Amino acid sequence: MRRLVILGIAILAVGLSACSSDDANDVVGAYKTVEVDEEAVIEAAQFAVQTESANASQSLTLHHVLKAYEQVVAGLNYRLILQVRDGSISRLAEAVVYRDLEGQLSLTSWDWQ
Repeated sequence: MRRLVILGIAILAVGLSACSSDDANDVVGAYKTVEVDEEAVIEAAQFAVQTESANASQSLTLHHVLKAYEQVVAGLNYRLILQVRDGSISRLAEAVVYRDLEGQLSLTSWDWQ
């Protein structure tokens, strides 16, 4: 009987450790890291900079995508950390771009860092 209890505890411990994860990328609905040079990431980054440039009446240009994250929703959210040129000044911004199921992009948020 004691062996069965120990075996049951061991199986439970192994099962729980297999189900838990410290990696946020394993959580359903969470953002996961994606490569900054993916075509869809570059397209979303360029769209974000062009849209913010028009909205703020500023001359902004994309210099680099520093970090990129993707979240699966009814479509995709891209959370992007961007290095942007504002004239001769280099600035950091965080943008969220939504791609709907038809592939249309919209700028959800833009925050200067």
